[in-house]
Amino acid sequence: MGMVTVDTEINFNGLGLRTGIDVHAQFLGGLGVYGETFANLLAGSFEADYLQEFNLAGIEAQSSLHERRVVTQLELEVGFEWSDPCGRIRLRAGYYFGTWLNIATTPTWIDAVQANNTTDVSESLSFDGLVAQLEYRF
Repeated sequence: MGMVTVDTEINFNGLGLRTGIDVHAQFLGGLGVYGETFANLLAGSFEADYLQEFNLAGIEAQSSLHERRVVTQLELEVGFEWSDPCGRIRLRAGYYFGTWLNIATTPTWIDAVQANNTTDVSESLSFDGLVAQLEYRF
């Protein structure tokens, strides 16, 4: 009985610009709310490789992708914060949402190679969740 193995690798190298807004509103006793939003534009190149082998017959499929792209990354974080009277210690708790647009991920790359259509390997990847931060300023 034979065994099929699939090996993939995806890399992105890029450089870009970041812009955003960071807003804080303090209330009594150092309590407050905060919000941050950022946009990043990264110009770079994706490199992806795919190799599928059957141990009894050798290489069954092999493909590579080398593309230049502009990747957009968007971030939003909102929450509550507390600062001590001197402003040296800050505690924050909030919610973060971030998304990467026009990227290639391993599942999309595998599906594209297996469908024999590697001309448009692009999707979005999002992250979200609760965040906590302790900061000490000196």
